[in-house]
Amino acid sequence: ASEVLRGGLAVDAGVFAPFNSQNTAAVRALAPLLMVLPGIGRHQDIWASFVAQRLMMETPYRLHYGKPFVWQERTPQDLWRNLREELLGLEVGGRIVDDLRSVELEGTTVVGDLRRVFEAMRMWNYVPEQTWRFGLAWCSDLESVGS
Repeated sequence: ASEVLRGGLAVDAGVFAPFNSQNTAAVRALAPLLMVLPGIGRHQDIWASFVAQRLMMETPYRLHYGKPFVWQERTPQDLWRNLREELLGLEVGGRIVDDLRSVELEGTTVVGDLRRVFEAMRMWNYVPEQTWRFGLAWCSDLESVGS
């Protein structure tokens, strides 16, 4: 790697860059954003990363890509099944980013803004009901433990 990239790469505010749920760390204040979203196939962690980044735009925190903390050895995969589970994300991946940008957030609490995102998702016809229902339940659970 070049000298520039050895320390990693920080993403500018306002830019969406996907990250997955593997080998990922977050500051405690953003821990409620570490989730995967059911009902959307193999993009469950990618869409969750877009949600997290939308909320991060209201904070001083930024996404940073760096050296891995751990090594992962993948299990054998059914590539046809994987392809089928990629279709929704490939079809509307850009749309969710645009829709997330349009959600007005208060910027007061992470969980409050997260709830606003999932409430908005109810109106997005491409988001499965299972996904936004999970999100609202996730927010309720977080609120019940005082996050």
